[in-house]
Amino acid sequence: VWNVLNRLKLAYFQLAASQSIISVLGKNQQVADQIEQGAEARYRVGEGMQQDVLRAQLERTKLLNGLSMQRRESAQAQVVLKALLNRPAESPDLIPEALSARHIPGSDVLIAKLRDNNPELQVSAEQVSQRRAAVELAKREKKPDFGVQYMWQHTADNFRDYYMGTFSIKLPNRSRVRAAEGESQAKLAQAEAEKESRLKQMESDLGEQLAVVQATEQQLKVYEEGLIPQSEAALNAGLAGYRAGKQEYQGLLASFSDTLQLAIGRERTLAEHEATIARIEGLIGEELQ
Repeated sequence: VWNVLNRLKLAYFQLAASQSIISVLGKNQQVADQIEQGAEARYRVGEGMQQDVLRAQLERTKLLNGLSMQRRESAQAQVVLKALLNRPAESPDLIPEALSARHIPGSDVLIAKLRDNNPELQVSAEQVSQRRAAVELAKREKKPDFGVQYMWQHTADNFRDYYMGTFSIKLPNRSRVRAAEGESQAKLAQAEAEKESRLKQMESDLGEQLAVVQATEQQLKVYEEGLIPQSEAALNAGLAGYRAGKQEYQGLLASFSDTLQLAIGRERTLAEHEATIARIEGLIGEELQ
């Protein structure tokens, strides 16, 4: 169940990221149009170079190519989502909500949830319990088996009733019992070792995913509080300066490219952040809000 749910979430996050990047590309396409128009205007009055116009047209074409690629990724994610949801391929496309970064509990809380809720660990724990019960049963086989029976029979009225009691003791086969106990102890040790190995592997996996979550959280903060606002301010200043003839085209183009790539990087980092949390949810067997 969790495997299917994880696949569903990962496809959803891919779709949401593709849609967000399509929106970013569409927004920047308008900026590219402004840059191209400005380059053409300056070229017409002899203040610019034809090379600037051609470079502006190239940037616009690259944006169109990026849009095409993102629409293809979006369509692929739609196919996967519809298949996982058992929806017909021709059904209306799903419209994802904009992603937002979730915050998760600390590592101690998540490790406790992993140990308590992980389906594979629960199966391992049940196997250990069964092996331990088998060991206890084998130990009981070492003890003698005592038996007591009592019988009463009514005879004729002029005779006394018949009473009989028996006591039995069955001694165990020592060698057979020791062999059975040794085998059950070995199986218990193997089950406990497998459970511990699986737990350590999953704790390691959880630690790796937590490291990714923390790294992407820091990246998102840098994107949202530093890089993106700064790049947008530089681009706006560059556009104003280019219109006024105070900004070189190469500097404006660099600002435009930086702004575009940073916005796309932010969307991909956000999708990676949410996808990693989905993998953590699969490990701990619980949804995180």
